[in-house]
Amino acid sequence: MRLLIAFLVGATGFAPPATTRRRLRADATTSSGIEYEDIQVGSGPSPNKGDFVSVTYETRLKGRVIDAQGGGSRTAMSVGVAGAGDKPWAQFAVGKGLVIPGWDETIQTMQPGGRRKVKLPAALAYGDAGSPDGVVPPGSDLEFTIELVSVDSQAGLIGGLGGIFGLLAAAITANGLALTFTGHELREYLAGNV
Repeated sequence: MRLLIAFLVGATGFAPPATTRRRLRADATTSSGIEYEDIQVGSGPSPNKGDFVSVTYETRLKGRVIDAQGGGSRTAMSVGVAGAGDKPWAQFAVGKGLVIPGWDETIQTMQPGGRRKVKLPAALAYGDAGSPDGVVPPGSDLEFTIELVSVDSQAGLIGGLGGIFGLLAAAITANGLALTFTGHELREYLAGNV
């Protein structure tokens, strides 16, 4: 079969679209034991540790959906993520331990707009303790359908703060040099008092 595909690609220049190729390999198991299947591959950069992400999801325990539903009389459930509708949603800094370990791991490998079915072993879900609210019993594997709605990188914020601190350090240094060499502070020169 591979030989036939290679021949057709070579002879006709036709290759399946990247999304088709990716879909064929999208059913996998990670080294940590997470089983996943990409329903839809997103586009753009995957989130890095510390980036804020917005996701919608559905949780299943032994095939049964166990999520609270948004919408209806509880519309506040969907206020945080645009287009969430009646789906549960979450926003958090990925890779910081704010969610179950399996989420931190799998979301860092997704791209915005991507949807993935995920089966987490108990150790990467709520472990031997179960969920704090008692809905997920101890030692339970969980299944999720997760959509990565958006990634908000903190690089811009960090770069902006770095620039501000750099400017502040330069001003302090200039003031110290002015004081050392002239006996007057920089603010005196700027105010026209010298």
